[in-house]
Amino acid sequence: MPAEQIGFIPPRVDADSEAWWAEVEADRFALPVCDDCGKRFFPPMPACPYDGSRHVSLAPARPDGVVYSWIVVNRALHPSFAPDAPYTIVTVDLADGARMFGRLFIDEGAVTAGMAVKVHFYTADGWRLVGFIPAAAPKS
Repeated sequence: MPAEQIGFIPPRVDADSEAWWAEVEADRFALPVCDDCGKRFFPPMPACPYDGSRHVSLAPARPDGVVYSWIVVNRALHPSFAPDAPYTIVTVDLADGARMFGRLFIDEGAVTAGMAVKVHFYTADGWRLVGFIPAAAPKS
């Protein structure tokens, strides 16, 4: 499916996420990091979810991880995504410690727990977005 045909609802960009979206637009993968405890997290927020510190910045991150969980959406809950069904949404444990969710571009039913994935930048309705693809070709 060409990227421009993917269902889309515009994200709400706010002061906490604006810098992250700028990195995505430039095809750079970054995560918020606490400048006090050093832990990375997602999504961007005004304070560290681990220690409450407001000393938070954005740092380059490794664009790989493993599938923690997933769901195959067979019936879209919003009309924008109806032509895409079925599609897969994954929760990924990123290599740098944060957990993130996004669309996995893979054949339905081919995802497994612990599967290695990598970040995949794509465009929908003029927005640059982050999804995932398998890190290696699926074994037959």
